Amino acid sequence: MSQRALNLATTEELAETLALGVSVCNSAPCMGKPPPMAGDRYVGIWGTSIRAKHQQLGLEEHHGVYVTVSFRATGIPYDRWGPELVDNEGGMNDFMDAIRIALHKDKLNHTVINRANKIIAGGHTPLETDPRGFAVGYEYMGRDNITPVGGEWFQSDEEERLAGLVCNMQFGGAVRLQGFFSSSHEDT
Repeated sequence: MSQRALNLATTEELAETLALGVSVCNSAPCMGKPPPMAGDRYVGIWGTSIRAKHQQLGLEEHHGVYVTVSFRATGIPYDRWGPELVDNEGGMNDFMDAIRIALHKDKLNHTVINRANKIIAGGHTPLETDPRGFAVGYEYMGRDNITPVGGEWFQSDEEERLAGLVCNMQFGGAVRLQGFFSSSHEDT
């Protein structure tokens, strides 16, 4: 429940902040891979590993998300990918900067974890004393190198050796607390 809530809350935050539709930004559990219906750019949200720390009166979980950004190079020759796909205004680097800015602020304003806590609470705004929600927002942890991918990444022509670019961004450090005295079956 908690990782699902964080993934959904992250998707909602990006969709709202950057005005992205579900065909551009959605949960993508297979390492952020875009679905066949995706267009020339796609943002796939998926969970990082969860670390748990047992406390005497509850459980402390450390969560995060990967945000995988895929840009399809439709009609752009390989030698023009840098200036026309990555470093142009509104290109991949600018897009990833906008994602970083939109999500990193959660460490301070808790927009994403408040959304996640509402999902965990079944759509209701949880009380501040609710023992089962996220207490600490995540922060930007870094990104991988931008990497060329073939057609199989976009679930298209597997013979297409160079079809686009992909990059994983990582956000981590979100802490969820769950008191053992909570009786809800949804706390897991």
